[in-house]
Amino acid sequence: MVQQFTIFLADSTNTLESSFVSSVQEDFGSVRAALLSLFMAISGGQDWGSLYKLVKATGTLNSSFFLAYILLIWLSITNIIISIFCDKAIKLAQPDLDESLLAKRRIDLEKVRSIKSFFKSLDLNQSGTLSVSELQQCMHDMRTATYFEMMGLDIKDAELFFAMLTSMSGKEEVDVHTFVTGWLKLKGAATSLDVYTVQYQTELLEEKMLNEIAAYKQDMMQLRQEMIEREIAHGQDQDQRDAEMSRNRSVWQREVHPVEINPIVELVREHCLQDLPN
Repeated sequence: MVQQFTIFLADSTNTLESSFVSSVQEDFGSVRAALLSLFMAISGGQDWGSLYKLVKATGTLNSSFFLAYILLIWLSITNIIISIFCDKAIKLAQPDLDESLLAKRRIDLEKVRSIKSFFKSLDLNQSGTLSVSELQQCMHDMRTATYFEMMGLDIKDAELFFAMLTSMSGKEEVDVHTFVTGWLKLKGAATSLDVYTVQYQTELLEEKMLNEIAAYKQDMMQLRQEMIEREIAHGQDQDQRDAEMSRNRSVWQREVHPVEINPIVELVREHCLQDLPN
């Protein structure tokens, strides 16, 4: 822009008024003066209209660039200010933690009351508990199935749903507390936390089974070692008995001087030798 003013002044020196030339030299006589003038035009230090009159004299292209500059700067500043105010307004409009917890608590209580009222409509004999036959009978009613779907439960098999409820209480029939608890647990799709919980429980079960298998193998190896030791000990006892019997036989078979042996003793000795096992 400074260059454009220099060319314009050089071409039109004789036809320009001295006040106009002095204004151009003051506002756009150097790069530093031009930057200061542009900054003052957007910050309120100087009316940009007076600067526009000077730029307009140099041609339509320069005046268009000047107007685009002013417009772009003001749009940017306005956008920043609006963003700050909107961000503050959104933060102030959001409820705090206590209010959110209270609102969620109210919604949960309302759901529990609705489920309890629905449980009473399923309890046909008004016994306070729900049986599988009552649930199957009520599931034939389209209003019951529609209510389940509206509350986030799409039940395809009533008997399977009842079995899952009874597994929580361990009883043949379901009371209102088990019905409400099971409803809230089974409602909706599984979250990532539910999937991770199942995975963690599976890993714990697998680790427990591996530990039990390792303990069983250790017990079997110990039992086998004890059996081997018993067999070895039994074989040693048998060898000791055979050795003792051999020593006894050798004692009976010792040769004694014929003069010192009584005939009766000799007969007893021979009879005993015959009774000994080979």
